[in-house]
Amino acid sequence: MNVEALIKNIGLSDVDFKNSELFVLAMTHSSYAREKNLGKIVNNERLEFYGDSVLKLACSKFLYEKYPQEREGVLSAYRSVLVSDAFLAKYADDIKLGEFLLVANTPDFKIPKTIECLKACAFEALLATIFIQTSFDIVYERFLKQFFIKYVSFVKENLEKLNSKATLQEFTQAKSKQLPEYELIEEIGKDHERVFVVCVKYQGVVVGRGQGLSKKEAEQAAAYEACV
Repeated sequence: MNVEALIKNIGLSDVDFKNSELFVLAMTHSSYAREKNLGKIVNNERLEFYGDSVLKLACSKFLYEKYPQEREGVLSAYRSVLVSDAFLAKYADDIKLGEFLLVANTPDFKIPKTIECLKACAFEALLATIFIQTSFDIVYERFLKQFFIKYVSFVKENLEKLNSKATLQEFTQAKSKQLPEYELIEEIGKDHERVFVVCVKYQGVVVGRGQGLSKKEAEQAAAYEACV
């Protein structure tokens, strides 16, 4: 893996990183480690765990400073979208992170939704790698903040759709204390191109239906239909 090219892509070529192998580890998925017999912990899972905390702190700082008049609940809704796998995959695409991933060469890792998840996990691992070798200020000001700035307006304008499950749950709880129920109706397509179809029920009545490349995505679509 070309560590120098990765560091260039993230815009930190001027930073003196002491441990280039940590970048390789951040891009190493457990499937690749198993395939190459590298060992049980020679993968990016521990770094991903660490990076998740860095990500949430940075996003909280950004939203707290950008929206000084917003309530905690609104900020939490924005953050839940900005740190979701779908958006982390967008950030990863912005720096072409997919080109550096080390994964097993099997069909299972060529499914679009799986690739999105791989990119999201690697992005969090990358955050930890930068943080461990520099500081929070560099991670936030020179790397993460650009993504929040780029996408936060879109999140704000489309929050109801992007966070529709939370919106529907808040409505139903306020109305009757009952939660909406999601049911998988069918799965369409081949294993590697699977589309999930889900309906959402409230008090036993179907109020929305949606589909997506994952159950979670299909549930969001169904909830959005119920909200509009």
